[in-house]
Amino acid sequence: MSMMKKFIVLLLLVTSAANSFAMVSFESSSGQGVALFQNQEPQLSKDSKKMIKRLKKEGWLVIAGEKSMEQQILQSQLCDVEQMVDKDGSSTNRYVCHTSVQTAGTFNTAYAAARTNALVELASILKTDLVAAVESQLSNEQGSDMSATTKSKFSQQARSVVDATIKSAIPVLVIYRKLPNNFFEVQVRLAYDMKKIKL
Repeated sequence: MSMMKKFIVLLLLVTSAANSFAMVSFESSSGQGVALFQNQEPQLSKDSKKMIKRLKKEGWLVIAGEKSMEQQILQSQLCDVEQMVDKDGSSTNRYVCHTSVQTAGTFNTAYAAARTNALVELASILKTDLVAAVESQLSNEQGSDMSATTKSKFSQQARSVVDATIKSAIPVLVIYRKLPNNFFEVQVRLAYDMKKIKL
């Protein structure tokens, strides 16, 4: 094949790949497919709309000046379904999410406790996933000759990466309600972008 023919074939492949990425397909946890086109806004799923109605009926509110409950639920829904391609070329979840609900005498105390609990759980999930991925990668690369010291070294490196970056977890949902005993119940959902992890 001449150089010009190779260039044309490569150009056609790139063009067809770009066209196939013009539509991104997300699948919600209920199995409903939601298609997002470049010029179309994402929509709440039926399950999310029902959940919003239930939450409002139960007295849940958003913090004044923050995004509406619908916007926060939509952001949370998108974090659950957004995919990315990992370094092996397979599709995986882009965000790791965790929700925590805490009750306290003041809003600030309940919020701090819920956020801290969600961060601790996210860190635990990330450490487990990273350590397993690093150990698997090292086992594949070095076979059975890998020493326990090497495994431990890379496990510690993965843990320090998570510890250093977990602070960039973003709150995608913060709602609260005042209980009959004048205590506040706060629900915080945090998402962590896996693209931020650099090993």
